[in-house]
Amino acid sequence: MKKDQRRKKRNDPHVARRRTNDNAGKTTTANPALSQLGPRDVWIAIALAALILVVYAPVRHYGFVDLDDPQYVSENPFVANGLTWTTVKWAFTTVHASYWLPLIWLSHAFDVQLYGLNAGGHHVTNVLLHLADTILLFALLHRATGAIGRSALVAGLFAVHPLHVESVVWLTERKDVLSTLFLLLTIWTYIEYAHRPSRSRYVLALAFFALGLMSKAMLVTLPFMLLLLDVWPLGRFTITGWRLSSDQRVILYRLLREKLPFLALALLAAVVTYVTQQTTGAVASTSQISVAFRVGNAMVSYVTYIVQMLWPSNLALFYPYPLKLSPLLVVASAIGLIVATALVIRRARRYPYLAVGWLWYLGSLVPVIGFIQAGDQARADRFTYVPLFGLFIIVAWGMWELFGRSRLAPVGAVLALLVLSAVARVQVGYWRTNTELWEHALRVADESYVAHTNLGLAFFAQGKTDPAIAEFRAALRLRPDFAEAYNDLGVALAQRGDTDGAIQAFLNALRAKPSQAPSHYNAAVLLAAKGDTSAALTHLELALQLEPDYADAQRALEKLRPRPRVP
Repeated sequence: MKKDQRRKKRNDPHVARRRTNDNAGKTTTANPALSQLGPRDVWIAIALAALILVVYAPVRHYGFVDLDDPQYVSENPFVANGLTWTTVKWAFTTVHASYWLPLIWLSHAFDVQLYGLNAGGHHVTNVLLHLADTILLFALLHRATGAIGRSALVAGLFAVHPLHVESVVWLTERKDVLSTLFLLLTIWTYIEYAHRPSRSRYVLALAFFALGLMSKAMLVTLPFMLLLLDVWPLGRFTITGWRLSSDQRVILYRLLREKLPFLALALLAAVVTYVTQQTTGAVASTSQISVAFRVGNAMVSYVTYIVQMLWPSNLALFYPYPLKLSPLLVVASAIGLIVATALVIRRARRYPYLAVGWLWYLGSLVPVIGFIQAGDQARADRFTYVPLFGLFIIVAWGMWELFGRSRLAPVGAVLALLVLSAVARVQVGYWRTNTELWEHALRVADESYVAHTNLGLAFFAQGKTDPAIAEFRAALRLRPDFAEAYNDLGVALAQRGDTDGAIQAFLNALRAKPSQAPSHYNAAVLLAAKGDTSAALTHLELALQLEPDYADAQRALEKLRPRPRVP
């Protein structure tokens, strides 16, 4: 009888898991057994779905946001035609909005096929994708670690954290919710492969990764993430400090070699993204923003994201790049990050989740932390959608270490989720209209020229021309070379009947950004109305050189161009 009991104990996967964790300091390739999902998982998934639906229910009545949504969906002629072969061809062969994102264009076109240009339906798709990400994250963590409560807490924090509202509610950021779905499918398949290696599982993981990269190139850090998962929860490699033994080097070499195909895909995506953004002028040069300033802003942003995770207040769609940084703040942030990294590495042998969670956070932010600056933002809430996985794991497993045997852990977890849900629901409300969104952004950062410009557009759409002009001029006081604000100011002045002022605004826009085809077209229309046909023709020809498919410019050119006389 005793032998049978010992045999059962040895075959119990939970016992095997505990044995592996107890011997975490030893170099081993023995993986913990994968947990089976059961009825409790279903009830937790239903609870997570309910939380998400309560927080995001209002978005089914929301419209498009003026910033980028027209370019991505509502005014994109290929997407607006629905899912056609022409759209499919365009999606895979065109760089649009400075990115090659074929799956994003196809997903938006599919939504148009289902809902037309009813923005509410598109919002519902974003929420459903976020829901799928949440449930998959929970199931993946539970299956890999066997810790159902901690996995549920990580998924709950991911589901309702206010920092993630931007990724879910902004249709342009379909990139986040769709790419994360493929990221989690890649990790799930990789975990299955790690426990039961087969070529089919490995190829499937690579395929999911490729689909994720076609949704958002930020996933280029995935090979690094997979190495972290090899440490914990897979237990394929153990961190014992900064120096590696000979056995550890052999195991690490094998694991690195295993990641080479993933790394090749990541490098290809990184090169394509950098080239397309460089070609379209989306990447700031070092003469515009120095390397030292970028590094300083990155250090501060790393710490700011952590503060916002713990205390999510004053969140906005756009945080302008700072004109100056406090040297003391930069140094303190850098020292804090270095010390935290050293501590988690030192404690990795006993608490591997600390090192994995922290390095996941640091590493997955690298593509968007600002070392290569694309765009004018200092940081963005949407950039935290995947990186916060790591910090949420530290919170959940850390709470278990501190309060695992008391009722404080579940009570504290439930209270935290309820508070975060309430704050997230308020944050969702700011996205109800463009006016509310940008007025809130200005309350957070009144020096935001992007917020002033977009608030002006919201006023102009409501027929409030004078308030719109005031906002455009406020944006230009903050950034005198902002071509888009000059163009919008010109349109508003033309609407008010100030033709000369409008022409001057369009010319100022072109001085700031000569490649802006709409400003050429707008200037041409007004110059033609004033009788200056020669100048109008010049601007129309320049507009068509920049955008050969610019239909309005083509029609205007045909009207103005003198026709040959028939003898």
